Amino acid sequence: MASDDEYKNFVSRINKVTKLCNLQYSNDTIAWTYTYGFIDNLVKDKDIFEIGYGYFGGLAEFVLKNGARSYVGVDIDPLAIKLSKEKMPEMNFLWEDPVYVLNNLKKFGLDGPDKEITCISSGVMDTSILKDPYYIADLINAIGKVTPIDGYSIHSGNMIRHDFNKYFRKAGFLPLNIDSADCFEVYRRSKQ
Repeated sequence: MASDDEYKNFVSRINKVTKLCNLQYSNDTIAWTYTYGFIDNLVKDKDIFEIGYGYFGGLAEFVLKNGARSYVGVDIDPLAIKLSKEKMPEMNFLWEDPVYVLNNLKKFGLDGPDKEITCISSGVMDTSILKDPYYIADLINAIGKVTPIDGYSIHSGNMIRHDFNKYFRKAGFLPLNIDSADCFEVYRRSKQ
């Protein structure tokens, strides 16, 4: 059970991030999973951390069907966790700031020597969702801290190449430009 201070800190985090981001959902997840079949091999035997899973459980079913070792989704919308847990009660959906979770893996039981985290998102990496450049930099830096060297981070969003590649590069990621679609990117973390 959370103490009063822990609860106040949680509410403060969620309120802050909610002010920095727009809550909007579409069903891009289905198109993402069918269009980009090569991703299957990038999630196999990995511990998947999905940012912004939305109302219907995000990519949980897809990544587990394609061999992911584990799945954790994080979203800042309380309705997202409610609806996702109704659809898939056995899944690990968190209502929290993704930056906070990524910076505190141990607190959430997501650390360990056998963990190989791959961060994914469908539609989150978009300037209409993530509006604050400082939050974007914090999020991508946190992704970089948990992604092993030569590990991947996979994202789709309308403005990903135009506006987000610079943040990923600063965090030690190289865009692979696997697909010609302007709204999709696979990043590989390199040695800096």
